[in-house]
Amino acid sequence: MTIIFTIITFIIEWYLCKWVGNKLNFRQPITVKNTFVALVTGILSFGVGLLAILPTTSNSTHPNIFTATLKTNLGFLIVISSIIIGPILEELLFQGAIQKGFFKKLNPWFSIVLTAVIFAACHNIAWNLKFLSKVIAGVLYGYTYQKTNDIKMAVLSHGINNLIVTILLYIQVFS
Repeated sequence: MTIIFTIITFIIEWYLCKWVGNKLNFRQPITVKNTFVALVTGILSFGVGLLAILPTTSNSTHPNIFTATLKTNLGFLIVISSIIIGPILEELLFQGAIQKGFFKKLNPWFSIVLTAVIFAACHNIAWNLKFLSKVIAGVLYGYTYQKTNDIKMAVLSHGINNLIVTILLYIQVFS
């Protein structure tokens, strides 16, 4: 079911990007400069997210659904979803369709920030540090796409952030 949902979502988002006039180019060569930008923004987005959760970290004995699922046979799906599938689908939607599609006629920075606010609202609707960290992460992913003009780099940036989070959660869960 997950595979079918992922494929259908990818197709819908691909056509949405085309419909709003963003002809994505997955054949664009990967350069060292663009990869560096993606790595730096991915690490920065992780750092910003970490700063947002540190003040609210509690010593709760109740595991969240993410860490609880990591301990099951479905843990690999969580890992694949958070590191590969999520970044691809989210960046296609937010950067590909919204930032460089619906908002393409706006000032690039205004488009990046507006898209980042929508990105954050889809992740966390409460107005708190977590929301602000998601806005900043969204700005970083949007900046990556704007700077490199390569959706793969925005996906890589987002994937780097999620990879670091997943590694740290694995260490926490299995130590």
